[in-house]
Amino acid sequence: MTEEKNEKDLDHKFENLRNKIENKYQEWSKVENFAKQNKYNFQKSLDDIDWMLDVTYELKASGTYDEEYSDKYIRPRIFGAGDYLNHQEEISTWSSGAQASGVTAEVGSGANSLSSYLDNNRDDPRFTNVIDVHGLIPPSEKKSSLEQLLGEINPFLVIKLKSAWQVFHTSGIERDEIYSSHGMREFMSIFLQNIAPKEKIKKMPWCNKNGNPHHKYEVIFGIIGPDPDFDENSNQNLSIVRLAETYRDLYKDLNPKAHYREEKYEEDLKIFIKNCFKSVEKYTEEILNLRKLHHPKN
Repeated sequence: MTEEKNEKDLDHKFENLRNKIENKYQEWSKVENFAKQNKYNFQKSLDDIDWMLDVTYELKASGTYDEEYSDKYIRPRIFGAGDYLNHQEEISTWSSGAQASGVTAEVGSGANSLSSYLDNNRDDPRFTNVIDVHGLIPPSEKKSSLEQLLGEINPFLVIKLKSAWQVFHTSGIERDEIYSSHGMREFMSIFLQNIAPKEKIKKMPWCNKNGNPHHKYEVIFGIIGPDPDFDENSNQNLSIVRLAETYRDLYKDLNPKAHYREEKYEEDLKIFIKNCFKSVEKYTEEILNLRKLHHPKN
């Protein structure tokens, strides 16, 4: 790759996204009831982008930047964050907080994928300097309060999350990487059952009427609570719906991995599962942050 920057360079995408976030922050901060959680989320996103920019520059300088890995695991998250910012939600209705949370979850997932890349190569001396200078953990991960938030809902959720990771990290047994996907999907299901009880969500006119509620609607209910007037087609709810759909898609992404039957493993199977786990954590945390905004007593 040449050093000349162009529209396809990931660091150029980082800078564009950073400018978009700062502009949106300035726009929204003029609103009188600008939520503290939104300010916090914007700052987390900016900190993660700065970290990714620094790390990416260092990797390119040392010749250890992997374009293929970046295209598969990082670039889609940057585009995803941009999609949230492109939602034309009315400024008077943005206070759902979902737009800022969606940006934070996508940027944080991208940062965690870059962190995984460093961790996968930590024994390579060419990576020593960038790890020593910038660390393995992105800024938002250091500030994560996921376990505390889960514990407030149900301490068992913390156990289930840790159990999935424990199985994933079991050394020497390849099948455990597959079994861990079952564990994370089970965590997601139990989490949604806790924040969106089926007997309550089925009463909502916007929930699917056939069979059990879809994960998408469970996430929406978990965030906004029993609001019969919710309209998923309204512009003001675009980001809530997108966040719910992304969480649903993460569950679907884990499904073929949990039921992997081929004797030969995909080359980057473990990397894919790890990055997916990290995204689940990011989105779970933002769902719980939004839940606190909408009904803080729960």
